[in-house]
Amino acid sequence: MKDSKLVRSLTVIFGYGVSICALIGLISAFAFLLCFIIGGDFAVNICDKIKILLTWLYRLGSFSAVTGIVKMYLCGQKEFMLEKPDGKMKRR
Repeated sequence: MKDSKLVRSLTVIFGYGVSICALIGLISAFAFLLCFIIGGDFAVNICDKIKILLTWLYRLGSFSAVTGIVKMYLCGQKEFMLEKPDGKMKRR
């Protein structure tokens, strides 16, 4: 099942989800920095809006991580194991 349509779809969803999360995270970091420089009530309002955005960002990141793990399971990848299937330990 390594090259099925489901696996390719999950890979695309995972890739776009992680890319969107990274982009929005970077934008929100710059926005927080800008709010720190501006200060005042206007900055507080912007930070409240960013906080709402970040809750959706956490959900998108969680969904993307789950799609990546499901894709790994369907492909038969064993990345979270200490030992490989041949009995040898992984090197760091």
